[in-house]
Amino acid sequence: MIGAHWMVAGHSGWVLLVFAAAAIAALYLAVRYWGLSRRIADTARARVRSAPHGYVELYGRAEFATDAKCPVAPLTGRTCVWWSYRIARNSGRRRAWETLDSGTSDAAFMLRDDTGACLVDPRDALVKPSERQVWYGPESWPSAPYSTGSGLFGDRYQYVEQRIYENDGVCVLGEFATVGGIADGIADVEVSALLHDWKLDQAGLLKRFDQDGDGKLSVAEWEHARAAARSEVLSRQTQTPVVKQIAKPSDGRPYVLAARDPAHLAQSYRWQAAAGLAGFFLAVMALTRILMGP
Repeated sequence: MIGAHWMVAGHSGWVLLVFAAAAIAALYLAVRYWGLSRRIADTARARVRSAPHGYVELYGRAEFATDAKCPVAPLTGRTCVWWSYRIARNSGRRRAWETLDSGTSDAAFMLRDDTGACLVDPRDALVKPSERQVWYGPESWPSAPYSTGSGLFGDRYQYVEQRIYENDGVCVLGEFATVGGIADGIADVEVSALLHDWKLDQAGLLKRFDQDGDGKLSVAEWEHARAAARSEVLSRQTQTPVVKQIAKPSDGRPYVLAARDPAHLAQSYRWQAAAGLAGFFLAVMALTRILMGP
């Protein structure tokens, strides 16, 4: 009959599907968190000053970016370098919470170690915050930063806010690069491009570099023009400040931002992997009992 429940060992087939889905999800989480723990443990920690371009692990103190206003967490008004929040409403069905509003800070902040500082772009990072706060209230936006509501006696809204504070130790696993300035290889390309532009104006080129007035540039005069082009290109470097930055890897590798030191962060992911593995075995045991019957 269409719509009838199929049975396995006296149980609804939907029960079997639930435990199967739980086993798959738990195994996925176990593999994911174990992979993150190994990635952190196996990636050598770099120093800001000497960090190579590419995938690195950095650890240092969080600081506010010097050219930005200090971010303020939306729900509590607390000053921090990073925040995220979520507001949910009680749907009335088994205390399920429906998300009404959420947001995450995308403002860059600084990571400083004993060799220097670099910008951290928090966008799309997997974040472990310094603090996570959950409280409840009767309003769709909390009027008081710290409500004492428990969510058990008619409070319809749940507020969740996560934060990382200035001077917290932060570990970042991501793609490190130097932004701005002009590298030697790029400078050569720009010198060639500038000389090409000058050649388009032959009259101006000869007027500027034809020192003997014979209507053409000798080897020595052309080298003088090349030196002038390089000097002009390199002068732009002072107008384009060099900034060191770590951000989401372009090759899909994990981007992790955590208010933990690397050793504790790796241990935290190992515990989560162990919990996922335990959940997998419990779900498999329940499936086995359902399939084998009483």
